[in-house]
Amino acid sequence: MDPWQYHGRPFAIGYAEVSTGNSINWIKSGPFWVSSRTLCLNINWHDLNRLGFISGRPVMIGNQPYLCRSIRVSELPWIFGADLHDEETWNWAKGYFWCWDDASELPDDAEDFRPASGFIFMGKSTTVKSTHHAGIGFRPVLEELGPALTPEELTTGQAVTLYGLGGSVSGRLVEVYDYDLVLDPWPGKLPQKRPWLMTMRGGLVAVNRSAILHIEDNKKEDK
Repeated sequence: MDPWQYHGRPFAIGYAEVSTGNSINWIKSGPFWVSSRTLCLNINWHDLNRLGFISGRPVMIGNQPYLCRSIRVSELPWIFGADLHDEETWNWAKGYFWCWDDASELPDDAEDFRPASGFIFMGKSTTVKSTHHAGIGFRPVLEELGPALTPEELTTGQAVTLYGLGGSVSGRLVEVYDYDLVLDPWPGKLPQKRPWLMTMRGGLVAVNRSAILHIEDNKKEDK
């Protein structure tokens, strides 16, 4: 793809041989890697969300899996660091970008106002109509994920996180079936509306195996 303009087609982020000037420059910020400029200019919030890049989707760069997502509103004050006003580093004039907060988890079925940042809103956010696209794009952040597991490697009772298209669910594994994985989810950890997840009796959830993009151990929430 041309990473700087959105043309209404699906796109992927990962390692590939690309022509000079079309590669993404990543800058380390705390535990994350952040794009030095806005990508896919002229994309609306709905298209970016359907591709999974608001709350995030797993990508592979080299042999390392990452969650590639939009920047959270709460991260804006610190993620650009002491170089906040450095145009050569962060390319603020290259366009605004969509952000993510809890409101971004609302159903994607109607025009609404969504958070965005950039240019005169450096380090803070404003709100923009979700169907607006001119001059606004995607500034991805990479969050390192743990090693990928296969369903065959899982054991009953194991604490895991399952990542689907634009969302994740964490909990303790109850059962592995041919078409689904059944979890006892951690309280308050369910995504609000995901077609790959079905709530069952007793608070359990069944996750469609074909929709799972990444499985990892969840030792930090194992309890």
